[in-house]
Amino acid sequence: MFMDENVAESLMELGFTSTEAKVYCTMVKEEKMNGYQIAKALNLSRSSVYAALENLLDKGAILSAQGESNDYIAIEPDSLIEKFVSRYKRNASLCKEKFDALSIKKRATNLFCNIQGKSNIIEEVRGLISRAKKEIVMTSSFPLDSFYDVLKEAIDRGVRVILFSFLKMDLMGLDIEFYGGVIDTPLCDCPDHRILVVTDVETAIIGSNDKNDYYTLQKIVEDKKLNFSFEDKAYTGIKSTNRLMVNIVLEHIHHDIYLQKLKAKYNKEIITPDIQIGSIMETGM
Repeated sequence: MFMDENVAESLMELGFTSTEAKVYCTMVKEEKMNGYQIAKALNLSRSSVYAALENLLDKGAILSAQGESNDYIAIEPDSLIEKFVSRYKRNASLCKEKFDALSIKKRATNLFCNIQGKSNIIEEVRGLISRAKKEIVMTSSFPLDSFYDVLKEAIDRGVRVILFSFLKMDLMGLDIEFYGGVIDTPLCDCPDHRILVVTDVETAIIGSNDKNDYYTLQKIVEDKKLNFSFEDKAYTGIKSTNRLMVNIVLEHIHHDIYLQKLKAKYNKEIITPDIQIGSIMETGM
C-alpha cells in the first residue's frame, strides 16, 4: 500500500500526476529501480509506470542509470524543490513581462467579489498585504502567523501597519501599531473569527465564519457554545474596491481605535448605558 499520500498530494499541486508522484516517492527511497520493480511495489500496470517514468525524465525529476539495465534514479528531493522554485520564478517573471506588454483596461472601481472558504480568504488577504504601498489598516481575530511573512515584507519596505483587535494578539515581533487587546480570551477560544483589511484606502476585504448569524460581542465573549463552525467552507468573505465599501470598513476600524484610546485617556468606560441607544446591534433582540 502506498504510504506517502501527503507528499504525493503536494507534488500534484506542483504539476505531477498522481502516478508520477507515487513513482517518484517510491523511487526516492531506493538507490535505483526499474519499471517492473516500481509497478510491483505500487501494484500498477507497467504501461502506466513507464509513461510516468518518461514524463519524470522530461521534468528532470529522475535520471536514467547507465548500463544495460533499464534502471532509473530519483534526484534528491532538495534538488527537485530547487528546480520547482527556479522554474516558478522564471515563469512568473516571464508572465509579468508579457502582462506588462499588454494593453490592459483599467480595473473597475466598483468591484465586488465573494470569497468562499477560510483558506481562500487568507490567500486574498496575503495578496492584498503583499501589494500594499503605504498603509495597511486591519482588525482581526485570525492569528497573525497566517500573514507573518507578507506583513514583515510590507513593514520592511516602509508600509505602515495598523491593527485593532478586542482580543490580546501575539504580534510575533512585528513592528505593528496595535490597539485593543481588552478581552483576555485566547484566540483559540474565540468562536467568532473575523478579519477586515484595507490597503492604501483602495481595496477592502472582510471575512468571517459567522454564517450570516448575528451575535453581540458580549454574547460571543460570554457564550462559547454559539453555532460557529471552524470548517474551511463555513468562512465567507467579500473583496471590494468600491469607494463607499472601503470607507465604511475604514471608519469601522477607526472608530474602534478611537473608543479604545478615549477609554485609556479618561481611564473609564466610554460606552455607558446612557450612551447606548438600545438597538438590535447592542441587545441582540
